[in-house]
Amino acid sequence: MAKILYLIDKKYGEEGLKLVKAVNSSGKHEIGVILIQDGIYLALREKKQIFKLVEEGISFFATKKDVNMRGLSEKIDRTNIKLVEYSELVDLVMEKYEKIISYV
Repeated sequence: MAKILYLIDKKYGEEGLKLVKAVNSSGKHEIGVILIQDGIYLALREKKQIFKLVEEGISFFATKKDVNMRGLSEKIDRTNIKLVEYSELVDLVMEKYEKIISYV
């Protein structure tokens, strides 16, 4: 089972979520998604889709600094999206996941 982390920015965010869903349908991978920079806005625009993907076992993260810089700390659904520091992002990239796919 491959461990894949998707880094998603707003510019290509919706397409990234479609790919995440397609790859997850195989059931052969452990998948994580981290929303960075303007990708944070996907947490609001794609709330229902993210909820469904979390129910399917996909982990979602968002960088705390990016959330706070955009004034969205009260609007992000922390039930489905874990806020992380940049140091934790580095740990996810370097230690937890084997493959990184970037939509930044």
